[in-house]
Amino acid sequence: MSDNTASPYGTLPPASAPATRKPVSLPRLMEMHSRGEKIAMLTAYDATFAAVADAAGVDCILVGDSLGMVCQGLPSTVGVSLDTMRYHVESVTRGVRRVQGTAWIIGDMPFGTFHESPEQAFRNASVLMQAGAHMVKIEGGGWTTDTVTVFGGAGHSGMRALGPNPTNRARPRRLPRARQNPRRRQRPSKPRP
Repeated sequence: MSDNTASPYGTLPPASAPATRKPVSLPRLMEMHSRGEKIAMLTAYDATFAAVADAAGVDCILVGDSLGMVCQGLPSTVGVSLDTMRYHVESVTRGVRRVQGTAWIIGDMPFGTFHESPEQAFRNASVLMQAGAHMVKIEGGGWTTDTVTVFGGAGHSGMRALGPNPTNRARPRRLPRARQNPRRRQRPSKPRP
């Protein structure tokens, strides 16, 4: 008896076959955005979670360099290598293909892999795209515009993350302690017997 749903992790439950949908593409994401549709995006680092996310209908899966802190116990994302990102993008891609194969996969470019030049960024983005990413994400401000332009001209999909950029800091900033609400009364602690 042949079972096409077999995997190293067992079989998919026969009770609920995943709904069929068209693979997510960049034009489809742009269309969804223009219509005001919600776009579901999750972070995944492995095949199992990626398969579950794709089966649940998640539109985009980000393989984030946050895996350095979440999976490897690093103090920041700075120590994540391109080879580590390639490995996790490959794992997520295999997981997505195991189910519906419809989620749009985004690979995060780790620290130091796109800072020197657009050419360096293109070479390193190619590694993640060959591993299965449909798009790569870089963090930075206006200085990354040339890099994203090079990606587009060469047929790569690239996106820029603006705002807090933990990858671009050698160490995380300490946030100021939250101030207590002066209206809130502090109750004296009771001594324990």
